Amino acid sequence: MTALTTQVKKELKAAKVAIIMILAFSITWMPFIHLRSTEKYLPEHLVSEGTTFMTAERVTLVMFTCSTFINPLVYSLLNNEFQAEVRRIVSRLC
Repeated sequence: MTALTTQVKKELKAAKVAIIMILAFSITWMPFIHLRSTEKYLPEHLVSEGTTFMTAERVTLVMFTCSTFINPLVYSLLNNEFQAEVRRIVSRLC
């Protein structure tokens, strides 16, 4: 394999990781941002405690909190060197 082919493969993999990270960020944050930006335009009785809006808000809070562990998870799943190192450490422990 030529150096150019190897470089192109690395760049494609980096682009794949970037696209996955952007999608994960969008999926986890956009519902919360949308809810927060529309909240001030809704009548008070729709955003009070115990309403569907409040339930949706809690769900979106959990979603954007999940974004904090999605990033390392994606990197670890797509990084062959990281996977090899984890296998090496686990094999020493077992």
